Amino acid sequence: MAVMQTRGTHIKWVAAMGAAIALLGSAWLIHAEWTHQRNAFDTQARIIHRLLSQQMVQHEAVLATLALVPPTPDAALPLTSVYPHIRSVQLQARAPLVNAEPASAQPAAQAATPTPAPTLTTTPTSTLTPTLKQPDTRLTATQWSAGRYRLTTAGTQATVTLDIDLTQWVRPPEWPELSVHMPLGINLAHGQQVFVLQPMAATRWGWPLAASKTIASDSQPFTVHTRSALTWGHVPWVPLAAWWLAVAAAAWAWLAWQAQRTERQRAQALLRLGQVSRLGTLAEVGAGVAHEINQPLTAVLANAQAARRLLQDSPPDIGVLRQALDQTVQQAKRAADVVARLRRLLERPGERQPMRRVALADVVTHVLDLLAPTLQQLQVAAQVKATAPVHVMADPVALEQIVHNLVQNALQALEHVPAKERQLMLTLAHTPHHGVLTVADTGTGIPPELLPRLFEPFMTTRPEGLGLGLTLCETLAAHMGGRLRADHHAPRGALFELQLPLARTRP
Repeated sequence: MAVMQTRGTHIKWVAAMGAAIALLGSAWLIHAEWTHQRNAFDTQARIIHRLLSQQMVQHEAVLATLALVPPTPDAALPLTSVYPHIRSVQLQARAPLVNAEPASAQPAAQAATPTPAPTLTTTPTSTLTPTLKQPDTRLTATQWSAGRYRLTTAGTQATVTLDIDLTQWVRPPEWPELSVHMPLGINLAHGQQVFVLQPMAATRWGWPLAASKTIASDSQPFTVHTRSALTWGHVPWVPLAAWWLAVAAAAWAWLAWQAQRTERQRAQALLRLGQVSRLGTLAEVGAGVAHEINQPLTAVLANAQAARRLLQDSPPDIGVLRQALDQTVQQAKRAADVVARLRRLLERPGERQPMRRVALADVVTHVLDLLAPTLQQLQVAAQVKATAPVHVMADPVALEQIVHNLVQNALQALEHVPAKERQLMLTLAHTPHHGVLTVADTGTGIPPELLPRLFEPFMTTRPEGLGLGLTLCETLAAHMGGRLRADHHAPRGALFELQLPLARTRP
């Protein structure tokens, strides 16, 4: 459980770090893309301002040229064909200046040759700029919201008026192309009036871009307003998806590497456990095995001595002698079985052995017989409760080792309580699919903080313990298809419950 919690915490930490890195990278990608789009927009706005400025300068050059040449009926014809937005050109010749005459004749001469005014008479309109920086050029708007205005200049030869319609202005080749990805709206403002040179569809969601700059022209000081908008379509979805996939792949690779590293460490720990568990198991069951081996050896010695005495009789009792020898052979085989079982247990503690039908009560009785000296020394009377015979499918050697270890741990816990309070209860029961053995004691119990980690390797509550017995028991139970759990025993002590698959009823 603790390992799973640690792994879950590690996964959450890696996920949080991955999400933070992905968000930071996404912010950088979006900022970089939008900076690129802003730079592209600024470049287009500068191009638009430059082209409009060039066109306004061209208007001034046309006015200056026509004002310096004598007016002729067809002088302005080429302009309207070359510049479609110049709808008409009006030329009015200026009278030559007259030399000075005597004072008496001067009023008559002036009345005879009046000087034409250098102004252009138009329909009543609003004047955007009544006084320009250049005194010889005036700007008059007739329908400015529709892009119509007039330029009038007075030259040495003629007064020239250009009627300009910007809606007919042919865009230069350098003019930025219309793009759905980056739409451009262009307005020309003069004072409070605005002419929409290039409309832009309104965007419902977006982040506006705008640039404004006044044309450097004394006669046509329009302010160019260029606008656009960044929408969700400008978000770099493909790089973002690639970035998130890369971060997810890196996080997954990191978790996989950590899992492999943890698994290697666990495998190394299990390998060390396998090497040390032999000594741990020997320390746990040594006393019991010594007692079990001592019994057949004592019987062998007694039968051998009896056989030797019978041989000294004359004549010897062959029947009794044969019986003593048979018992000697049986006890020697029993001692050999105990040694072989101990050897297999120490060499391959986790090896899966063939499962057999085992009576759980017989194993409990045998273990209690092995630990009888310890029970007598501690003055503990083991209580065994069984409502019905319980048969399980198990490896007899592994099952005996688990039961021996659980009872031995209980007896060690009972050493630290008064003799009158020492109790050891073994309960045999069964569920529909499992046989259950419960070992409970009234000893010192299990500290609450150590209960979740009780089956971890090298976890022990005894200073002289190795912390391998319960780990080995849990492993053996799992190999037999069962489980082992620990809990507190009220009002004091510990409780261990072993569940093993229930054996089928024999026909």
